[in-house]
Amino acid sequence: MPVFAQPWIGFILTCLVWLMVCRTLALADDLTVSCQPYQTGDFYASAVLPVEGQPVALTVEPRASSAAGEVSAHLQILNDSGRAVEDTTLKLSPHEGRLRGQFTWTPRLNGMYRAVVTLGAESRKAELLLPVISPKRQVHFVWYAVAPHLRWATMTTVISARKDESSEAAIRRLKARGVAPMAYGGVPSAFDGKGQQVKSFQELEEEAFQYYSRPLTEGLAGLGIDEFGGYPSTPDNEATAAVLRGLIRAREATPGRVFAAWNAGPVMPERIGLYRQAADFLLLETYVFKYIPEGIGLENIYPILDERSNSTRFAEILNPDSGNHCTTLHSLDTAALNQDTGEIEQVIRYIRQKTPEMRGLSFFGTGKPESIEIKAEAVAFRYFVPPVVTFLEGSLWVQHDNRGTNLVAAISNIGAMDAKNVRVAFYDNGKRLGTTTAAHIPVGPHRNANRALLAFAWIPAPGVHRLEARIDSAPKCTVLNPIAALAVFESKPEKAAR
Repeated sequence: MPVFAQPWIGFILTCLVWLMVCRTLALADDLTVSCQPYQTGDFYASAVLPVEGQPVALTVEPRASSAAGEVSAHLQILNDSGRAVEDTTLKLSPHEGRLRGQFTWTPRLNGMYRAVVTLGAESRKAELLLPVISPKRQVHFVWYAVAPHLRWATMTTVISARKDESSEAAIRRLKARGVAPMAYGGVPSAFDGKGQQVKSFQELEEEAFQYYSRPLTEGLAGLGIDEFGGYPSTPDNEATAAVLRGLIRAREATPGRVFAAWNAGPVMPERIGLYRQAADFLLLETYVFKYIPEGIGLENIYPILDERSNSTRFAEILNPDSGNHCTTLHSLDTAALNQDTGEIEQVIRYIRQKTPEMRGLSFFGTGKPESIEIKAEAVAFRYFVPPVVTFLEGSLWVQHDNRGTNLVAAISNIGAMDAKNVRVAFYDNGKRLGTTTAAHIPVGPHRNANRALLAFAWIPAPGVHRLEARIDSAPKCTVLNPIAALAVFESKPEKAAR
């Protein structure tokens, strides 16, 4: 009789199969997955803000209370309409004491996506927002220090390791999630504690060069340097220039290394040219919530924002689209706030209105208060990443030609995703005239590439007209300035000469 025909053999094989099935079910029941908080979560992306046309890796590392063999996970990527653009099964295999699976996705279009991973039962599900931005308009959110609760930080100038990990492990963890980890560095001084100059500026330049070109821990993207500054016609200002000359040499000697420079005080004209050559990121310490008002007795914070923006705009170092490698960002002092008064959003709206060319923000945050940091980055995300439609200054005018008269509204998209189906209504002396719709307002690096001109036929009566264009509907967009206004006087048409 064949061995498999023996009843006891069949019984044993059946039991073994059931044991394997039960073990797999137990493992699946034992697994949990979460993307909260993002910096230490089990489901994450290799880019904080994935870019259209560029691959991004999605990693699932579920937690289990016991050793696990290979299991499966269901992964979907959904567009903003809820339609699946990817639907796949991931094999999770043991990796460094955990299960791990990875899927590489190349988004074809910019927009807001969601990645959903499910382990076994529907209850064991994690969902990750994937905002895919256009390569034509990069966005950066640089933090002094990144705490686990931050979701949208793209760079940190201080590495904050958890209690159970080394700094090297923290670097790997941040890089895996698309955060650029930087070494924190200071600015060498030519003066002693009494303010006496103890080294020449030439010696200071050499010291800076050696310091900024030194070897860094593996995995670090570069150096976050805190801080440059100095008032005009002072030794401090001359010393800052000497250090920046050393930084320029260090940048040339370490290709690929990223340098982020914090600037305290006004941006002096003699330093701007040096920053342009030395820094990849110029972080303007626009500490308008506490440090500047209390430090200099300031009442009106908005001229400070204007001065810092304008000095860098006129020097053409706001963003690399102007032909240099430097990106300039305002840095706000969230660490100084202990309650949310709503002014964070007011300030960020003002920055976007007055400096629409800026490609993100920086924050002086140290992890506390947590609620303020979460609010600050959520507001920054809303005003930089989705389509941000707005009327900029001078965005409504009257066009006369031999075919008639049109009202023309120029609606801009200063966000990082394309806007669609934005409807604008036109008004004359408070009376609604009608609407017209921009089917598509693309992302672009400047005003000639990221706005739509909407024309509306108008037959004006003689006299004064207070004209308005209002954003009437903007699906899935952030609306910044919803109204463009113009006052004009229209004369009675003259009769044609015979």
